[in-house]
Amino acid sequence: MCHCMLQGNFKPQTWESFIAKPTDRTSAVRAELEKLGGRLDRLFYTSGDYDVVVIYEARDESEAALLARSIASTAGLETAVNRVALLTPEQALTAMAETDEDLSRRAQLVS
Repeated sequence: MCHCMLQGNFKPQTWESFIAKPTDRTSAVRAELEKLGGRLDRLFYTSGDYDVVVIYEARDESEAALLARSIASTAGLETAVNRVALLTPEQALTAMAETDEDLSRRAQLVS
C-alpha cells in the first residue's frame, strides 16, 4: 500500500464557483478515488502555499500518480500539483536498511 499527500491550488474558476456557491469537494474526491481503486484518508483546506492537501492511499506508485491526476481534475485544481510519498516508520526503517546494505555493497566493489 502506498500512502501519498497531494498539495494543490484551485483554478481561478474553481474559486469563483466557491464564492458563488460554497462547496465541499471531499465527497467528490472520495468517490473518484474509490472508483479508481484508491482510498481517501483526509482532505484539508489550507492557508499557505497550497489551497488544499489530500492524504490518500493507492496500491502502488503507478496508481498513486494516476490518482493524483484524477484528484486534481475532480477537485478543480491547477495542473501543477505536488505529490509526496508518505512512509510509515516501518517503511522508512526498511528503506534505511536497504540503503545501508546498498552502500556497503558499493564500497566493497570499489575496494
